[in-house]
Amino acid sequence: MDVKASLLSSIEEVLDKMAFMFFDETEPDEIDIDDFAYITEVSINGVISGVLNILVTESTARNIARNLIGIRDEDELYDDTLKDAMQEFTNLLSGRTMTIINPAGPFDMEIPKLVEHAAPPRNGHATLTINGALDDEPFRVVLQYRETSN
Repeated sequence: MDVKASLLSSIEEVLDKMAFMFFDETEPDEIDIDDFAYITEVSINGVISGVLNILVTESTARNIARNLIGIRDEDELYDDTLKDAMQEFTNLLSGRTMTIINPAGPFDMEIPKLVEHAAPPRNGHATLTINGALDDEPFRVVLQYRETSN
């Protein structure tokens, strides 16, 4: 099971098809943690179990929300709408990742939420961090997971 390839494929697919954005993978030292304004989190349980965090800048969150919902640049984007869109984006990304990893297997996910900080390291979990850029803005996905018997 290639979790990194599955996560990368999911990131590229969801961004391209749902948010109309293109992902460029970057080196971790090109990103400052203080650049991130929004962090989402979702717990997953299936053939892998753990937690997925998505970290984005204010600009990226606004672009994702506008593109997911279909709001034009000149239309007002309310804070609650932006937050809902980021949670839906997290839902799409984690669901697609789990489906790529195990197409025939069932999985469960909690409802994504906005959090203040990415999940701390978990004992017995591998940590996979994907760093990238969307329209020259930093973007990070962190998956802490362990393989299960599901």
